[in-house]
Amino acid sequence: MEQLQNLRHGILYTLETSYFAEAQYTKQSFDTATFILPEELTQDLPEQLFLIPDGEAHTFAPYRFVLSNHPTLYRTDSSGKPYYLVRGTTTDTAESRDELRIPVSIDVELNCPGFYSKVPVTIKDLSASGLLFVSDQHFEPGMNFTFDFPDIENTPEVTARIVKKRPVRIHGLTGYGCQFIHLSPALEAEIRKFVFRQDVLHKKKF
Repeated sequence: MEQLQNLRHGILYTLETSYFAEAQYTKQSFDTATFILPEELTQDLPEQLFLIPDGEAHTFAPYRFVLSNHPTLYRTDSSGKPYYLVRGTTTDTAESRDELRIPVSIDVELNCPGFYSKVPVTIKDLSASGLLFVSDQHFEPGMNFTFDFPDIENTPEVTARIVKKRPVRIHGLTGYGCQFIHLSPALEAEIRKFVFRQDVLHKKKF
């Protein structure tokens, strides 16, 4: 029987951001992990799941895993209930990103089609190519929106497109991963400079 070391705990969510299960897991490398799941959860296992590890640093930082469809028996508990190992790989890691991403907390108001007024949201993750915001409102992937960037002076409205929903740990909120579109080279450069400045300030705190 395989013995797993350095077990961690987290919560798994579906791609629709619904709760799936709590799970123990261990990481083999920066982009691979093995999950311990009871047999009933392996019978109709989704091809992909989000993992939010325990810890405040991961509240708004889920990891999307592609799962193996070949669970292997791990152990049986004292009641005879079997548990299985499920392997997974992810590209939601700092090592596999093309752009530097930083945690932020920036309140903005979105101009969105279908809403009668501006929608207040909070940006929790930012890069030069996109962002993640959280909201208690429902948005659909593919929706475009504009907003004013309060921390970059003298910039025009920024336009972005919602690409995918992502779970967050706070009940009632959903994360939305977005890609900037129609950015001028000058505006992209300003956002990139802001991201690098904030990253330097963040590292100095630790």
